[in-house]
Amino acid sequence: MLAVPNSQPVPRFGRIDRLLDQAPDEAWEQRSCGDGAKGPRVYDWAAGQLPVIEEFDSGRSTHHHWTLARRSISRPDQIAYYLAYAPPVGASVDQLVRVAGRRWAIEECFQAAKNECGLDQYEVRRYVG
Repeated sequence: MLAVPNSQPVPRFGRIDRLLDQAPDEAWEQRSCGDGAKGPRVYDWAAGQLPVIEEFDSGRSTHHHWTLARRSISRPDQIAYYLAYAPPVGASVDQLVRVAGRRWAIEECFQAAKNECGLDQYEVRRYVG
């Protein structure tokens, strides 16, 4: 799972934001990507499996490429985009959403570790720090 900017090119489809802008309203489903500090983090999600891309999948592909978009319920203009590479067996939209939601917990751990070590005050920019 990789968070990408809205200008991320997707081979044969153009930009990822334009690709997912074409998704019908039925493609967006409300799902929780995990618990946050204030309860479940619920967003609208849209996912799509991409066809085999010869430049990346020479020969027989063992995994599938996916696009995933997370849209804020209260501010629908805020959309985050992801690319995923998942095995064909067991890969579902729910699992992709859950993996994308893990990023929040990992970022929280990094922030806590930087605070504990004093790295939140940019003390590593010079040799003395």
